[in-house]
Amino acid sequence: MRHAVAAAGLPPVRRVVLTHHHWDHTWGAAAWEAPLVAHRLCARFMAAEALEPWSHDHLRRRIADNPLLGPSYRARGRAVDDFTDLTFVTPSTTFEDRLRVTEGGATVELVHVGGGHTPDSTVVRVPAAGVLFLGDCYYPPPHHLRRPGDGPDLDLVASLVSDDIEWYVESHDVPRRRAEVEEALRAAR
Repeated sequence: MRHAVAAAGLPPVRRVVLTHHHWDHTWGAAAWEAPLVAHRLCARFMAAEALEPWSHDHLRRRIADNPLLGPSYRARGRAVDDFTDLTFVTPSTTFEDRLRVTEGGATVELVHVGGGHTPDSTVVRVPAAGVLFLGDCYYPPPHHLRRPGDGPDLDLVASLVSDDIEWYVESHDVPRRRAEVEEALRAAR
């Protein structure tokens, strides 16, 4: 991602916003060499995770203790060849409900929304651009915490649809226009 930012001619990253504490959203944060901003729960969860004795053996032991951790922990093992190279950093700025950040002439609004995926989920509004970064906020709980009937939190998505936002960007899928989001919500209900 750093190479893509540079290739696009964008200015250096000055601040990184974390939408939640899950490893696939935080373990690469040190590579940016920029201050991190996150909800206070995200910072707490990240600090606890940094204390784990991460290694491939640790992953195998955790999966043996709780096989439901398998999908997440095997993915961590595929993502990290050598855990001695993994550097954990925690947010230098935290917030409780909302935080407005202006950097380099751009203003973003961080809003804690919680949800079933994780209690620290935050969305990032960029009103001037009409963009809302959803992170994973409406996804079901992680596999090891999921119960029968858990699915996407459509009520949370519906509460985030707004006339001033045209683009909805989630972490693991393509950006969607407001009309697409509204149609998907109608179809799902």
